[in-house]
Amino acid sequence: MGSATSAWFDVRRLEEWLTGRLNDGRGVNVLTVERITGGQSAETYRLRTLFAGPDGAQERGLVLRRDPEGGLVERDIAREFGVMRALADSPIPLPRVYALELDPGWLGRPFFVDEALPGTADRNLFNAPAFAAHRPLLGAQFVDLLAKMHRLDVDKWNLAFLGSPGEGRLPALREVDLWEDLFRRRQREPNSLLVEAFLWMRANAPLAPRVSLVHGEYRPGNFLYDGPRLIAVLDWEYAHLGDPNEDLGWAFMKQFRVGDCESGFFAREEFLERYEAGAGWAVDREAVRFWEVFSNMKVVCIGITGQDAFCRRTMDFAPFAAGPTMNVYAEIVRLTGL
Repeated sequence: MGSATSAWFDVRRLEEWLTGRLNDGRGVNVLTVERITGGQSAETYRLRTLFAGPDGAQERGLVLRRDPEGGLVERDIAREFGVMRALADSPIPLPRVYALELDPGWLGRPFFVDEALPGTADRNLFNAPAFAAHRPLLGAQFVDLLAKMHRLDVDKWNLAFLGSPGEGRLPALREVDLWEDLFRRRQREPNSLLVEAFLWMRANAPLAPRVSLVHGEYRPGNFLYDGPRLIAVLDWEYAHLGDPNEDLGWAFMKQFRVGDCESGFFAREEFLERYEAGAGWAVDREAVRFWEVFSNMKVVCIGITGQDAFCRRTMDFAPFAAGPTMNVYAEIVRLTGL
């Protein structure tokens, strides 16, 4: 059977790599390559493959995630792979990772391969009125999984390699430092509002209730689902150890809200009450407001890095050439009173 062709990388080189790394030297044929659009932090491809074996060939679906030439975030692919590998047998459903390749000699840039799972991450389908009946059941899983993730013992699940964020206000201040450094390195023009927002965040950094695994981008669009069933959590490139309220701040951003439902699921208090019941601790509402400010700042910084990458001609995704939208700035002003 003939191999697929691809405009994005050398399929023959990929077949050679799959043969050596995933099939003990037995041949692997890549039948189709499909680019999955939507994310900008990594190039993602769905592969349909044929693995040779002693009992005949077996078809397997795989997903390949490759570093982009230039993207919206400065990602560490080995770190993302490490988180997903550590969580492989945890209570958190996610794709099983198979192998990481850091040598760009194979496909031009580092990549890893994981399993292809059923379902969709389509936000348009999720937001459609016809899908409304599924949201309560899906939302219950979404909230319960977040609480479960934040309860994980980071030592038991070998997540200490992510680095200790410290305690008290230090997890918040560490994240502010990280994103302010990115902003100052990548900004192409003055941004006085963001400078003021960083000052506000330093003055209002909350105490972390505990140190948890933080997904960093927990929202619709970053999980696979099939009707009312949540299948797997995706996109772990922002994962780190920190304040669990950070994920709540991201999930509560205005741009993910449907009506008065946070992330399209529940009104805020209903969402928080369910989360508190699963997590086992009370949520400081003012701390969540801080993390909402932080999350909107993060979106601005992602837009700024995208604008910079576009201007450097390392990314061709034109919508990011304009940088962040005014709606995000307006949310920062509303939440802080700046």
